[in-house]
Amino acid sequence: MTALRWPLVGRASELDRLGEIALASSRGGVVIAGPAGVGKTRLAREVLEMAARHGLETATASASESAATIPLGALSPLLPPMPHHRAPAELLRQARAAIAERGRGGRLALLVDDAHRLDDMSATVVCQLASGGDAFVIATVRSEAQAPDAVVALWKDEIAERVELRPLPVSSVEDPLNTVLGGNIDAGTLRRFTEVSGGNPMFLRELVLAACENQLLQKENGLWRLVGPLAVSSRLVEIVTARLTRLEAPERAALEHGQSDGQRRELEARGGNDRRTARCPAGAVHRPAVAGAAPLRPRLLRPRETLRDQVLALRAVRHGSR
Repeated sequence: MTALRWPLVGRASELDRLGEIALASSRGGVVIAGPAGVGKTRLAREVLEMAARHGLETATASASESAATIPLGALSPLLPPMPHHRAPAELLRQARAAIAERGRGGRLALLVDDAHRLDDMSATVVCQLASGGDAFVIATVRSEAQAPDAVVALWKDEIAERVELRPLPVSSVEDPLNTVLGGNIDAGTLRRFTEVSGGNPMFLRELVLAACENQLLQKENGLWRLVGPLAVSSRLVEIVTARLTRLEAPERAALEHGQSDGQRRELEARGGNDRRTARCPAGAVHRPAVAGAAPLRPRLLRPRETLRDQVLALRAVRHGSR
């Protein structure tokens, strides 16, 4: 049962909406936003496949923390060799032209995964492709992460439509579990999986896989039931740990050990993505310049969608709470 294949369930309305936008000519793209593990990438790939079925050429780029240190790093797989000693404006022009050519005379469908991690130059190229009609951009961003100005401009300037993905409701959690398990799930077991996962598809999948591997899910009287405390997969521990290591020590300690409402509000007040200077640059890379302003910090805390929720749930599972 460890090779369970998870269907795309509970996202029919979002997929229909994104498909309509992709097939219309009035938008330069869509931005799929949501917390980690909510299914942004899976949904973006479905939209890309839909665009391909309607005759659009497709391309994919994935941003990462390591590539973000290199100008055009995330887009480099889509680009020919380019001398970096040239002026930024010339590099931008060449990069945009090279990617636009992949559309073979039509509009390219370009998936940019984790666009909040793009370097400034790559973000500018993506924004220009979308605003200029060269590409229909399908970008995924993490809700609580701070994105480059040019990525924020995609929805701030209404170049692309932003769609927020929320954790799955209980009704949508039941369908994928029944499908992957090949039978109906007990109501109490469903409630437990829903409470611990918070409706996060990635978290849910890892919890179910761990339960199967540890033989904690058993079929009794035609229903799948948990016969012991939920286990945590090593993969899930690695995912949450990796996210914790990106935080500063005080924030990491607060998330690991829980905090007061006042502390949470203080952290919330320190972050956000409301950049008033966000624009899609026409030439060089744009950076906001606000005299005396402190750097914006990511919004870390949102009910049922946050790393804190995952850490607290992880701790509860590891301590065998039921």
